Amino acid sequence: MNILITGASGPLGRYFITACLQIFPQAKILALSKTTLTTEDTRVEYLHHNLKQDRFLRTEAFDFVIHTASIVPNKAEEDSDFISINCVGSLRLFQEITFNKSASILNMSSTSVYHDPDAAILTENSKKTTNDLYGISKLQFESMLAEEFRGRNINILTCRIPVLLVKNVQNNFLAGWVLNVLKNKKIKLFNPDDLFNACVNEKDILKFFLSFHRRFKSKNLICNLSSSNPISITALAHQVMASLGKQTGVHVAESTEVAQLVSHKLAVEHGFKPQSVKDSIKSFIE
Repeated sequence: MNILITGASGPLGRYFITACLQIFPQAKILALSKTTLTTEDTRVEYLHHNLKQDRFLRTEAFDFVIHTASIVPNKAEEDSDFISINCVGSLRLFQEITFNKSASILNMSSTSVYHDPDAAILTENSKKTTNDLYGISKLQFESMLAEEFRGRNINILTCRIPVLLVKNVQNNFLAGWVLNVLKNKKIKLFNPDDLFNACVNEKDILKFFLSFHRRFKSKNLICNLSSSNPISITALAHQVMASLGKQTGVHVAESTEVAQLVSHKLAVEHGFKPQSVKDSIKSFIE
């Protein structure tokens, strides 16, 4: 089995490399990263690849392609990066990859594709953003990927992720909460009584992808992922503190926006089995 993983230097890419080696010990993994990386594991080969400019010239065929690489808002040097990297460069990569028959693609997208402030629950049919450049680029690439592989014997699972719970992640508010508690600072929160489920555990993502690969053939699914059993924002803060063994307290700030639940109904219909919010937080921290 040949597996290609992009974004290999990021927390999610690193997790997928480790997990895939455990699940498929005979697999060969080609790990793409804009950062030069090395490994002593002969099953993994790191390849420097810049989505903005590099061509993919490998000839081996792949069974799984897991695409985690993208430019995110706090890393973009200019606005045009969102399209040139997340759309043009990513599509060029997929056009140059050779796929084995019945291969599967896992494309990591984001709930940043949505802007539906009046909706209590975000579904795949919620209004899409027209001003978030990152969200627009992720939405456009979803369509580009589907069109590129239309009519081919390849599965595509695109997961729109809200808050990602993976070790060493830094660019979301829950990671910020953890950092504050570790520094003995209060957690700043909004909408304390609103319910929250907009997070997902990296293990649940991979399990869903593998289940989807087994169950469906030549299917393109774009869906939201989130945790089950929503809890209030206040309860969420106390869960974080309890998991860290520190009660640093909270500071409630005013907000004009409500917290939104993220529906994972479509994903569940296709085999997704989410953990509860509490278990997801516990797994993330511990």
